[in-house]
Amino acid sequence: MRPPSLTERRENDPDFLLTLRSVDDSLHRSSWPNLLDKLSDTRPIHKKLFQRYQEDWSMDAAGNYRGSAGTCVANWNIGGDPNKPADTTSAFENVEKDMSDLELVIRRLDTRECSDRYFRKVVFIFQRFQVIHPYYDGNGHIDRLILANLMVRHPHISESPRFRIHPHPFSTALRICVNNYRSNPEILESYFLNWFCHH
Repeated sequence: MRPPSLTERRENDPDFLLTLRSVDDSLHRSSWPNLLDKLSDTRPIHKKLFQRYQEDWSMDAAGNYRGSAGTCVANWNIGGDPNKPADTTSAFENVEKDMSDLELVIRRLDTRECSDRYFRKVVFIFQRFQVIHPYYDGNGHIDRLILANLMVRHPHISESPRFRIHPHPFSTALRICVNNYRSNPEILESYFLNWFCHH
């Protein structure tokens, strides 16, 4: 049986947006090394945002990756079938390693790079996070926090005022871009040019 959706549980809570803004403001104020620390391991952020929206049995889902031993998500695959992970996401037993690999990519970012190269790397990070889908729910908000806070740190990348971390549903168009990234990364890169301009 699928656990209660974190998204459903915070849907009508006005405090969620306040907490999200507080987290985003804190990230914006962080030094570059501190920001990389926070965004390379987002488990504390995920726990802060979503822990209050779970039932008693699932209190350890927030702040833990799928596949974390001894938790309710230890054997959790996206789609809910432990024997058949979704084709487009990491199996639970691979999440920890996949996130460790992604952490290295984040920590190697350098805002002194040209904006085009930096932009492409951040889009890659967004796509990899979506493919790994490390949490059983709330992945979209965390990924958009990573995306926005990394993008705006480059001196030649600006964020569109139309971009929102919440609400910002994972549209069919974005899903197609993510799933086809390997064969055609330019599609996802073009999608994000609607939200982030680099020059």
